[in-house]
Amino acid sequence: MVIKMNRYLTAVILLMFFILPSCSAKIAQNQPENEAPPPECILVLPTFAPAAESSRAANHQKAGELQSGARFIDSVLGEELGSNQAVKMVNKSQYDASLAEIKGGRFGLLRSLGKSFDCQAALYTTVIRFRQRDGGNYGVNSPASAAFEMKLVDTASGRLLWAGTFNETQQSVLSNLFSLKKAGERGFKWITVEELVRQGIRKKLAGCPYL
Repeated sequence: MVIKMNRYLTAVILLMFFILPSCSAKIAQNQPENEAPPPECILVLPTFAPAAESSRAANHQKAGELQSGARFIDSVLGEELGSNQAVKMVNKSQYDASLAEIKGGRFGLLRSLGKSFDCQAALYTTVIRFRQRDGGNYGVNSPASAAFEMKLVDTASGRLLWAGTFNETQQSVLSNLFSLKKAGERGFKWITVEELVRQGIRKKLAGCPYL
Protein backbone atom coordinates (compact mmCIF):
# COMPACT_ATOMS: atom_id res chain seq x y z
CA MET A 1 0.00 0.00 0.00
CA VAL A 2 2.81 2.37 0.92
CA ILE A 3 4.64 1.54 -2.32
CA LYS A 4 1.52 2.26 -4.40
CA MET A 5 1.00 5.57 -2.60
CA ASN A 6 4.62 6.58 -3.20
CA ARG A 7 4.28 5.73 -6.88
CA TYR A 8 1.11 7.83 -7.07
CA LEU A 9 2.79 10.83 -5.44
CA THR A 10 5.78 10.49 -7.74
CA ALA A 11 3.49 10.47 -10.79
CA VAL A 12 1.66 13.60 -9.57
CA ILE A 13 4.92 15.47 -8.93
CA LEU A 14 6.26 14.57 -12.38
CA LEU A 15 3.00 15.68 -14.00
CA MET A 16 3.13 19.04 -12.21
CA PHE A 17 6.78 19.42 -13.21
CA PHE A 18 5.82 19.31 -16.89
CA ILE A 19 2.53 21.24 -16.66
CA LEU A 20 3.62 24.29 -14.62
CA PRO A 21 6.37 25.47 -17.01
CA SER A 22 3.88 25.16 -19.86
CA CYS A 23 1.35 27.34 -18.02
CA SER A 24 4.03 29.88 -17.17
CA ALA A 25 5.03 30.09 -20.81
CA LYS A 26 1.42 30.73 -21.86
CA ILE A 27 1.03 33.49 -19.28
CA ALA A 28 4.26 35.11 -20.42
CA GLN A 29 3.10 34.98 -24.04
CA ASN A 30 -0.14 36.79 -23.15
CA GLN A 31 1.72 39.69 -21.56
CA PRO A 32 2.70 42.55 -23.90
CA GLU A 33 6.39 42.43 -24.72
CA ASN A 34 6.90 46.11 -25.49
CA GLU A 35 4.55 48.47 -23.71
CA ALA A 36 4.65 52.06 -24.93
CA PRO A 37 6.80 54.26 -22.68
CA PRO A 38 5.00 57.02 -20.74
CA PRO A 39 4.76 60.33 -22.63
CA GLU A 40 7.56 62.79 -21.99
CA CYS A 41 5.38 65.73 -23.01
CA ILE A 42 1.62 66.20 -22.61
CA LEU A 43 -0.49 68.84 -24.34
CA VAL A 44 -3.41 70.26 -22.40
CA LEU A 45 -6.08 71.42 -24.83
CA PRO A 46 -8.84 73.98 -24.21
CA THR A 47 -11.97 72.51 -22.66
CA PHE A 48 -14.71 71.65 -25.14
CA ALA A 49 -18.24 72.93 -24.49
CA PRO A 50 -20.91 71.31 -26.70
CA ALA A 51 -23.03 73.89 -28.53
CA ALA A 52 -26.79 74.20 -28.07
CA GLU A 53 -28.73 72.06 -30.52
CA SER A 54 -31.55 74.55 -31.12
CA SER A 55 -32.45 78.20 -30.66
CA ARG A 56 -34.63 77.62 -27.61
CA ALA A 57 -33.92 79.93 -24.68
CA ALA A 58 -33.27 76.97 -22.37
CA ASN A 59 -30.56 75.70 -24.68
CA HIS A 60 -29.05 79.17 -24.96
CA GLN A 61 -28.87 79.29 -21.19
CA LYS A 62 -27.31 75.83 -21.03
CA ALA A 63 -24.79 76.75 -23.73
CA GLY A 64 -23.84 79.83 -21.73
CA GLU A 65 -23.39 77.72 -18.61
CA LEU A 66 -21.18 75.24 -20.47
CA GLN A 67 -19.04 78.00 -21.95
CA SER A 68 -18.56 79.50 -18.49
CA GLY A 69 -17.70 76.04 -17.22
CA ALA A 70 -15.16 75.50 -19.99
CA ARG A 71 -13.41 78.78 -19.20
CA PHE A 72 -13.32 77.95 -15.50
CA ILE A 73 -11.98 74.44 -16.09
CA ASP A 74 -9.23 75.88 -18.30
CA SER A 75 -8.21 78.27 -15.53
CA VAL A 76 -8.07 75.47 -12.95
CA LEU A 77 -6.06 73.21 -15.27
CA GLY A 78 -3.63 76.07 -15.79
CA GLU A 79 -3.24 76.50 -12.03
CA GLU A 80 -2.83 72.78 -11.38
CA LEU A 81 -0.60 71.85 -14.33
CA GLY A 82 1.07 75.09 -15.38
CA SER A 83 4.19 74.41 -13.31
CA ASN A 84 4.52 70.82 -14.55
CA GLN A 85 7.55 70.75 -16.85
CA ALA A 86 6.13 67.81 -18.79
CA VAL A 87 3.00 69.80 -19.71
CA LYS A 88 2.43 72.32 -22.49
CA MET A 89 -0.76 74.37 -22.36
CA VAL A 90 -2.46 75.09 -25.70
CA ASN A 91 -4.48 78.31 -25.59
CA LYS A 92 -7.77 78.73 -27.42
CA SER A 93 -6.36 80.92 -30.21
CA GLN A 94 -3.69 78.31 -31.01
CA TYR A 95 -6.30 75.56 -30.93
CA ASP A 96 -8.79 77.44 -33.13
CA ALA A 97 -6.09 78.30 -35.68
CA SER A 98 -5.08 74.64 -35.94
CA LEU A 99 -8.72 73.56 -36.12
CA ALA A 100 -9.32 75.82 -39.13
CA GLU A 101 -6.29 74.52 -41.02
CA ILE A 102 -6.27 70.80 -40.32
CA LYS A 103 -8.51 68.10 -41.76
CA GLY A 104 -9.13 64.63 -40.39
CA GLY A 105 -11.33 65.38 -37.39
CA ARG A 106 -10.17 65.33 -33.80
CA PHE A 107 -7.55 62.64 -34.37
CA GLY A 108 -6.00 64.59 -37.24
CA LEU A 109 -5.91 67.68 -35.05
CA LEU A 110 -4.31 65.85 -32.13
CA ARG A 111 -1.70 64.28 -34.37
CA SER A 112 -0.83 67.63 -35.94
CA LEU A 113 -0.62 69.40 -32.57
CA GLY A 114 1.52 66.58 -31.21
CA LYS A 115 4.00 67.06 -34.04
CA SER A 116 3.97 70.86 -33.76
CA PHE A 117 4.64 70.86 -30.02
CA ASP A 118 6.71 67.65 -30.02
CA CYS A 119 4.38 66.03 -27.49
CA GLN A 120 3.39 62.37 -27.35
CA ALA A 121 0.03 62.78 -25.60
CA ALA A 122 -2.82 65.25 -25.29
CA LEU A 123 -5.35 65.82 -22.52
CA TYR A 124 -8.74 67.14 -23.54
CA THR A 125 -11.73 67.82 -21.35
CA THR A 126 -15.42 68.06 -22.20
CA VAL A 127 -17.77 69.93 -19.86
CA ILE A 128 -21.17 68.25 -19.70
CA ARG A 129 -22.92 70.18 -16.92
CA PHE A 130 -22.06 73.35 -15.02
CA ARG A 131 -25.02 74.51 -12.94
CA GLN A 132 -24.64 77.03 -10.15
CA ARG A 133 -26.33 76.57 -6.77
CA ASP A 134 -29.49 78.56 -6.14
CA GLY A 135 -29.03 79.85 -2.61
CA GLY A 136 -26.25 80.47 -0.10
CA ASN A 137 -23.79 78.61 2.08
CA TYR A 138 -26.38 77.28 4.53
CA GLY A 139 -29.54 76.97 2.47
CA VAL A 140 -30.33 76.34 -1.19
CA ASN A 141 -33.30 75.88 -3.47
CA SER A 142 -31.11 73.75 -5.73
CA PRO A 143 -27.49 72.67 -5.16
CA ALA A 144 -24.46 73.05 -7.41
CA SER A 145 -24.17 70.36 -10.05
CA ALA A 146 -21.36 69.59 -12.48
CA ALA A 147 -20.12 66.90 -14.81
CA PHE A 148 -17.10 66.63 -17.08
CA GLU A 149 -14.92 63.98 -18.67
CA MET A 150 -11.17 63.98 -19.29
CA LYS A 151 -9.27 61.87 -21.80
CA LEU A 152 -5.54 61.47 -22.33
CA VAL A 153 -4.68 60.09 -25.76
CA ASP A 154 -1.54 59.19 -27.67
CA THR A 155 -1.14 61.86 -30.37
CA ALA A 156 0.52 59.50 -32.85
CA SER A 157 -1.91 56.58 -32.68
CA GLY A 158 -5.02 58.02 -31.04
CA ARG A 159 -4.85 55.28 -28.40
CA LEU A 160 -6.59 56.11 -25.13
CA LEU A 161 -4.05 56.23 -22.30
CA TRP A 162 -6.31 57.32 -19.46
CA ALA A 163 -9.82 58.62 -18.86
CA GLY A 164 -11.67 60.11 -15.92
CA THR A 165 -15.28 61.19 -15.41
CA PHE A 166 -16.70 63.48 -12.75
CA ASN A 167 -20.44 63.72 -12.15
CA GLU A 168 -21.81 65.15 -8.92
CA THR A 169 -24.76 67.10 -7.60
CA GLN A 170 -24.10 68.11 -4.03
CA GLN A 171 -26.31 66.28 -1.55
CA SER A 172 -27.32 67.04 2.00
CA VAL A 173 -26.27 64.70 4.79
CA LEU A 174 -29.93 63.99 5.56
CA SER A 175 -30.60 62.80 2.02
CA ASN A 176 -27.44 60.69 1.85
CA LEU A 177 -25.69 59.57 5.03
CA PHE A 178 -22.74 58.31 2.96
CA SER A 179 -21.94 61.96 2.14
CA LEU A 180 -21.18 62.77 5.80
CA LYS A 181 -17.39 62.67 5.37
CA LYS A 182 -17.49 64.77 2.21
CA ALA A 183 -19.87 67.25 3.85
CA GLY A 184 -17.47 67.60 6.77
CA GLU A 185 -14.59 68.32 4.41
CA ARG A 186 -16.73 71.06 2.87
CA GLY A 187 -17.52 72.62 6.23
CA PHE A 188 -21.14 71.40 6.08
CA LYS A 189 -21.87 74.17 3.59
CA TRP A 190 -23.50 74.29 0.20
CA ILE A 191 -20.57 75.01 -2.09
CA THR A 192 -20.55 76.85 -5.42
CA VAL A 193 -20.24 75.06 -8.74
CA GLU A 194 -16.72 76.48 -9.05
CA GLU A 195 -15.68 74.85 -5.78
CA LEU A 196 -17.34 71.60 -6.83
CA VAL A 197 -15.50 71.53 -10.17
CA ARG A 198 -12.16 72.49 -8.63
CA GLN A 199 -12.41 69.59 -6.18
CA GLY A 200 -13.38 67.24 -9.00
CA ILE A 201 -10.46 68.27 -11.20
CA ARG A 202 -7.95 67.84 -8.41
CA LYS A 203 -9.32 64.41 -7.62
CA LYS A 204 -9.17 63.27 -11.24
CA LEU A 205 -5.68 64.62 -11.87
CA ALA A 206 -4.44 62.91 -8.70
CA GLY A 207 -5.63 59.62 -10.17
CA CYS A 208 -3.88 60.04 -13.51
CA PRO A 209 -0.58 58.10 -13.56
CA TYR A 210 0.92 60.37 -16.23
CA LEU A 211 0.46 63.74 -14.50
